[in-house]
Amino acid sequence: LASMPSKVAPGDDIVGEAFTPQAYKTPFSAERVRGIAPQQIQLADGRQLEYFLDGDPSKPAVFLIHGQWGRGNYWLGPPRDDVFMVCPTRPNYFGSTPHPGNNYATFADDVRQLADHLKISSFHVLGASSGGPYALAIKASLNERVGKCVLISSDTEKSKRSGELMCCAPGCCCACCLPCCIESIMAPMVAGMLDPEKMWAMMQKGPAKSLGITQAELDGWLIMGEERSKHATAIIQEAYTGKNGAKGATADFRLEAKAWAGSYVAALAEIDDVEMWHGDEDKTVPFSAALNNKARVPKATLHKVNGMGHELGVFLLEARLDELAAAPLTMER
Repeated sequence: LASMPSKVAPGDDIVGEAFTPQAYKTPFSAERVRGIAPQQIQLADGRQLEYFLDGDPSKPAVFLIHGQWGRGNYWLGPPRDDVFMVCPTRPNYFGSTPHPGNNYATFADDVRQLADHLKISSFHVLGASSGGPYALAIKASLNERVGKCVLISSDTEKSKRSGELMCCAPGCCCACCLPCCIESIMAPMVAGMLDPEKMWAMMQKGPAKSLGITQAELDGWLIMGEERSKHATAIIQEAYTGKNGAKGATADFRLEAKAWAGSYVAALAEIDDVEMWHGDEDKTVPFSAALNNKARVPKATLHKVNGMGHELGVFLLEARLDELAAAPLTMER
């Protein structure tokens, strides 16, 4: 009998890349990062958009878009003199006004207004997790102003991680009760678990599986060090308990359950200078999401990273910023 062809799971034909997290060249200082105060811009519709700035304004600008349960300053790290980092806090989170009508296209226009306000004519954009589709919309909507676009562990459209918001079966939650579930039950419970001191102690003890991360990620956090780990945990903890509560996370879940919509979507097939990075062991946003995004943006370059889960972004950030600092960009202010 002829042998049956072996079944290849989607993405298995993409060769994975090895990646070893590196220690910061300059030590991370939580005190320095906490000292960078949030700023505000009033948008055309009257809403306030919070943002953080770091780096040299004369150098290439990079807009960094945070993920779910995040804030603009999640991305801030050791000081850099080769890029100008612009880190907006997305609508519905912290100091940015709640916006029931927020979507990927409206936020792209928010970024346009912020860039105009800062007199930045061209820039690169990087987004991770729930921030990935926003970065892609910014690239497609403002392509003449955007150089490179980098997605890390990016979510996709019609995301299954949100349970499609269709029914209240185990593990799922419908749109009508999602806000109550997150605000009243999930947020307080998780915030209590996310104690920076306890999380760091657990990382030192391991094992990785007990923390819900891969061994490569645990090794990465230990290399990054105590201050960076505690800072990241504190930002996420504050997102569960801070201003606007769970509005941002609820909006993310709802938006990710839908198909992408808006005039920018048609442009995705033609844009280039897009890099996608995704861990092959990501359980939060599986690698299949990266394949969906790659199908939407056929000219993009997709990297599958061996042994990494959903926390890939924090380990890749410095290397990606090194590349963006050297990438061609029209430098007009």
